[in-house]
Amino acid sequence: MSSYVLLAGYAAGWAVVFGTFVSVYHRRKQAALAQLESWFPEHRERELYYALTDAGDKVPSATLQSALIKRAVTDVQRAIELQTKKQTLSALVKAGSIGEDVWTQFQAAEAELENEMIDIVQEANTIRPGWGQGIFQIASEILGHQKIRELQTKTERREQGAKDVQIRYKYYFDELARKRTEWQKDEAARVPFVTPRDKSDDEN
Repeated sequence: MSSYVLLAGYAAGWAVVFGTFVSVYHRRKQAALAQLESWFPEHRERELYYALTDAGDKVPSATLQSALIKRAVTDVQRAIELQTKKQTLSALVKAGSIGEDVWTQFQAAEAELENEMIDIVQEANTIRPGWGQGIFQIASEILGHQKIRELQTKTERREQGAKDVQIRYKYYFDELARKRTEWQKDEAARVPFVTPRDKSDDEN
């Protein structure tokens, strides 16, 4: 009986040691990552969502859902940026064009984003069971519509800018056209008018 108690105490002691080691390891890892300059700017959408959750039942579920979707849209944007830059950064590191610290910073951003996305799925399922499976699809569609609207806005601004230039300089264009017409008339007036000679004059 005493051997079982001793064995149980031994196992419990190792469990405490192992748990302490894991906790210290993760704290050191997080501290090391925190010392790196963040790859992305401040995540305002995430902070807003947490502020709403801290408010408790005062915030309607629809408001929480909207805030979580905006947070997911930001993460989709960041995932696209990381995916786009990863191959180029890897090649630059291998070529020695940039330091290992940049690559470490990039990998830290990937790990942070992965944890962020997992948290969003969990939060979505908390708000509405099963919603976590489709929240990033919704966010991707919203981001696509935003990009289309931004492109349309830029196109409209360029067209409006061209119209503004035409209106602003219409006087100068009209004046230039008037002077060109006068110049053409003056040139035409300088050309001597030659009357056709009569055939009888040639014979004489």
